Amino acid sequence: MTSNSADLNVCEHVGVIRKDGVEGLMLQKPINCRRFSRCILEENVNKMIQNLSNDTEVFESPLRTYPR
Repeated sequence: MTSNSADLNVCEHVGVIRKDGVEGLMLQKPINCRRFSRCILEENVNKMIQNLSNDTEVFESPLRTYPR
């Protein structure tokens, strides 16, 4: 593994999950509802943050890969 591996960079790992989650939520909205507006983006970022705050596995899994 290189030092740029998502497994060794918890922040990068969590960031990718959050970005992918927000993009997925944006794409679920109908095209005619301005799904790429700032308001919708903020709504989806808040949803993703709330989901992450309840999902400890997202943080624990990559942390387990760090050498002791």
